[in-house]
Amino acid sequence: MRNGVTRQLLQNGQAVTMEGNVVLLRDDMLTPAAIARADKAATGGSTTSVSIPAAANMAALVPQFERTASRLAQLRQLTALLEQRTAALAGGTTPAPGLEKEIQALSAQLSR
Repeated sequence: MRNGVTRQLLQNGQAVTMEGNVVLLRDDMLTPAAIARADKAATGGSTTSVSIPAAANMAALVPQFERTASRLAQLRQLTALLEQRTAALAGGTTPAPGLEKEIQALSAQLSR
């Protein structure tokens, strides 16, 4: 007797799971080897291995990454130029000469 509960033996090869369900002992309490045998008998299955050539995929991504990094640098440069123009206009002054041409040139490069 433990915690006020008496142990009861079940008949016909039955057992109680941790959840409190009554199950057949042979169906619910299989060894790993028995589970593997049952899986193979039911599905014909065995261990499946999948290999992915990661090095080849990474090599193909390098040029795309370089283009993305270059585009990011151009976007940051354009953002800085736009901030300069906005600050000048907000202050009531004329933007620096050539600033508009730089903005247009970077915008053209980014739109390609």
